[in-house]
Amino acid sequence: MAEPWKVLVVDDEEDIHRITNLVLKRSVWRERSFSLTSCYTAKEAQAMLQNYDEHQFHVALVDVVMESDHAGLELCKWIRANLPRTLRIVLRTGQAGIAPEEKVLNDYDIDFYLSKEEVNERLLYSVIRSCLRSAQDIGTLVALGGQLRSLTTALRDVASVDELLGVMRNTLQFLEHKHGVRFAFVSDINRPAKNAYISVTLRSMGSPLDAQRALDALGKAHEQKLSVDSVHAGNLVGLQPTQLVLPTRVTGSHAERGIWARLTTWFRAREKYDMSSAVLGGLIVDMPADKIAGRQYDDLVHDLRLFMENWQLVYGILLAQENIARLRSLDAEAFWQIQQRDGGRGEVGSNP
Repeated sequence: MAEPWKVLVVDDEEDIHRITNLVLKRSVWRERSFSLTSCYTAKEAQAMLQNYDEHQFHVALVDVVMESDHAGLELCKWIRANLPRTLRIVLRTGQAGIAPEEKVLNDYDIDFYLSKEEVNERLLYSVIRSCLRSAQDIGTLVALGGQLRSLTTALRDVASVDELLGVMRNTLQFLEHKHGVRFAFVSDINRPAKNAYISVTLRSMGSPLDAQRALDALGKAHEQKLSVDSVHAGNLVGLQPTQLVLPTRVTGSHAERGIWARLTTWFRAREKYDMSSAVLGGLIVDMPADKIAGRQYDDLVHDLRLFMENWQLVYGILLAQENIARLRSLDAEAFWQIQQRDGGRGEVGSNP
């Protein structure tokens, strides 16, 4: 089973911790169980959350009145100011007058406000499930937004196409964690050593899905001319039916006119390099059999398409930039060779 949903319970009443544990210990949502961590004061919870890298939670259930009348509210304020927006907060109180519901929801960005007297097993599970949906949706937006920011930075700062894959790893790892799947991603099947991401935990194919197996499958996908705009079943390329294949075909071609066309022709003849040739790659997804259909499958495919669209867009731009850089690296001697050969008719706009 995948990693459990992590719930933080902050309350000074031992019975609340015991009841919450009884409700969630036998519950499962999206094939994942629940793991509870207990804190008995807001100060204790804040001290633990200072090291959020080691204590990452999906939902926090927070009491209002603990070591002070507003200790829970102060903790919520601190969480919103210092921790990721993916952490959702449910406020529970036995003294509603101290923290009026409407004001709390508006001022502290609380997801749900529950009276302890009204909470039952069904309501608590329903509220936590709604919070998890919100956490997943927000996490996806944050991850894809981070991917776009990284890609924008890459367009400005990355020196070569070979460096681009590094900025994609965080999004790939987030999507693996969110959907409980594993990826093998190769941006260029002709240069796999520098252009592959293989999940270190991928084991379900009988042996680890190494770069070579990914290359073989992606090579078959391109040989069969499988659409780069679609998700394909793995058995079409020698994999398992529970494995998906998304081939990619990216070009860095650009308009070639006048002197640039002449330089390009000369460069190709000299370096044997086709600047308009496509770079072939793709993504392989290994997933549990129970995720191959239904809403979870649709959500996965939606996220993968967004990821691949972002990747192909920026990868294509970087390929074009790299091609232009190759042209600009030509020295003055090459330029004058073309000028002399054509009798000085190398002005922009002339035909080769």
